[in-house]
Amino acid sequence: MSRHQRLAFKVPSRLWYNVVVRCAMRHSLVVPRSTAAAEFVSNYAARVSDTIVDHGANAQLLYPDDSPTDSFIVLSRLVPGKRIDTIINKFAALVAMPQYAHYRLHIVGDGDSAANIKQQAINAGLQEKVIFHGFMRHHEVAPLLRGARAMLVNTAMDLNMVSIPEAIVSGTPVITNTLPATAQFIVEHGLGIARNNWDTTDLVDIINHYDRYHAACVAVRDTLTNVGCAARMVNIFNNSQQQP
Repeated sequence: MSRHQRLAFKVPSRLWYNVVVRCAMRHSLVVPRSTAAAEFVSNYAARVSDTIVDHGANAQLLYPDDSPTDSFIVLSRLVPGKRIDTIINKFAALVAMPQYAHYRLHIVGDGDSAANIKQQAINAGLQEKVIFHGFMRHHEVAPLLRGARAMLVNTAMDLNMVSIPEAIVSGTPVITNTLPATAQFIVEHGLGIARNNWDTTDLVDIINHYDRYHAACVAVRDTLTNVGCAARMVNIFNNSQQQP
């Protein structure tokens, strides 16, 4: 967590961190998933690792491909808070340019807003360019993910997104707004673009500089795999045991 949960006006969360974490867990070592999480939990926990360890992704299933297709991908539940409609609008502006008219947008996921989002694509004349796959299992979506120029995120509700490290481990850059906690990590390591109100110029930037962003993802890949994350956790714990 990188902020208090809003459930019941944040009261349960505040009680948990101020009472349970401060007292019952005062000797526990906390390894945060992001810089934002580290800053938050440091207000309550006495022992917080300086090393950030994100959610590990399956290294055997998710791996890079050096021959991307001219496509982008969205991995998301189709609900209002994910703001898939705004992503479709940005993509529509891209394919309105003749040189990018052949690009495709793969949308993987299902949810209450599916019918409305599909109708939006039809109304925009994008029924052949926006491909709705519905729910897919990891082994099914993996080829689409590693073949995309970037994974697109414009969420209004997510802090921790497992799909972001999964994309990076697949060698796929990420374009996102700054709400996800991994946004700073993306910027620091050149793994894509993280800014609010990203637009068509960012899609074009990813297309033009894909090789650079892809190489950056491959360079940090081992630190985000399930094996790599487990090894880092073990090292953090072992080092903490050796300290006086």
